Amino acid sequence: MTTQLEERSVYSEAFEMSTGLATPTTAGSEAGILRINSVAGSSEPDASVNVQQLPPVDSGHQAWLFCFASFVLETLVWGFGFSYGIFQGYYTSNPPFNTASRIAIGAIGPTALAIEYGEGIILSFLYGRYPELLNPMMWCGLALAALSLFVSSFVESVSKLVEE
Repeated sequence: MTTQLEERSVYSEAFEMSTGLATPTTAGSEAGILRINSVAGSSEPDASVNVQQLPPVDSGHQAWLFCFASFVLETLVWGFGFSYGIFQGYYTSNPPFNTASRIAIGAIGPTALAIEYGEGIILSFLYGRYPELLNPMMWCGLALAALSLFVSSFVESVSKLVEE
């Protein structure tokens, strides 16, 4: 036998939760359960409903600094691979790569993206097993990426660009 509370639709529960006065239950109760007092249209004075409580929103200088650092990181990590078409136009029209096959030049960008996606899968297993390696490997990865970009500026063959 179902009760009146169980038969209500999701929409009416959301409306009643927004019009009621929510107070946390007493100690010893389950986390996330709030008691709704004096719910409009409810025949029961106290109904237990699962309500999610959100943490306060970040603000201030540190929050904006985090947003800027995230933007720079995402630009460096994904920007080069996804904007490869601009480099491809340069490589196909300027020496020493203008004599190379357009298919070989076109393989550089997708290969870089495949390596980024593939190493993410492998590294997720590694860092799941050894989480203490995450912080030092981030700095090693940054140094390796900067070194690879620097060395690739001196390369004179397409095959070496794919390897870099």
